[in-house]
Amino acid sequence: MSPTASDAWFRLGVQLARCDRFAAAAAAFAAVAACHPGYADAAFNAGTMWARAGRPRAAIAAFRRAIAARPDHAAAHKSLAQECLRLGAFAEGWRTYEWRWRTGRSFPDFGRPQWDGAPCPERTVLLIAEQGFGDALQFIRYAPMVRERAARVLVACAGPLVRLFNRAAGVDGAVPLSAPPAKLAPLVDLVCPLMSLPRLFATTVATIPAAVPYLAPDPAAAAAWRARLGRHRRPRVGLCWAGNPDLGVDAGDPVDRRRSLALARLAPLLAVPGISWVSLQAGAAAAERAAATPWMIDPMGEVRDFA
Repeated sequence: MSPTASDAWFRLGVQLARCDRFAAAAAAFAAVAACHPGYADAAFNAGTMWARAGRPRAAIAAFRRAIAARPDHAAAHKSLAQECLRLGAFAEGWRTYEWRWRTGRSFPDFGRPQWDGAPCPERTVLLIAEQGFGDALQFIRYAPMVRERAARVLVACAGPLVRLFNRAAGVDGAVPLSAPPAKLAPLVDLVCPLMSLPRLFATTVATIPAAVPYLAPDPAAAAAWRARLGRHRRPRVGLCWAGNPDLGVDAGDPVDRRRSLALARLAPLLAVPGISWVSLQAGAAAAERAAATPWMIDPMGEVRDFA
């Protein structure tokens, strides 16, 4: 393959990726990587496409080739970690996932050392919800395990999660991530990113914390919402059909187009008889409800956070 042809194959891979033809894009990038073993980004792109095509083993092989070509390729390490986790290879996956801190991700500097998982019965650990709402909601389940080793556990999280996490098992208090680090620092001794806890607790597929529920609504709020929604004879089903449209845009990877859809496409589902549908949709996509399903129960105007 000539250098000119390599460039053409790379550009072809880019265009195929934009058309969501992920396997074909992976093959195009892999052809470039095979011709130029030192071209780490070609192998990395091939791995990314294999991952999107649902072929984690092929993705892992490509990411390893990228790392062999450039050992400090942080994005390849992070992506390798994610595919290892997808396959349940937790030991390598969680260890390698620490490379995320070399991809530009960061959290506020509280001027405190990072907790290493060791018992600290007289100290306060601050858990930092470093990523999106879904990750925070999933991994706050580790708080009781941290609480068993520490005197207190605080959580710094996005504002819409604060009230809910104040009631989470193992949490002594939650504060918004926007709070000035200088004000929080005197309250804590150690910090730990939430997504580092599986590594610290050597989580395997068999030891994922599974004590449920680890989140609970405020009883008074639950009673108020029960009264607000009223009596019902049919099952009530909540529905959310779209996520944050800005997710991944800055990184050139519009993630949301692969996970959101228009409410109108759910018409066959909404036509199932005997169900009272309730909109749980926030953001701009919520406007679709009035146009497509004016009969759907929509209490979201009164919802201000996840609690």
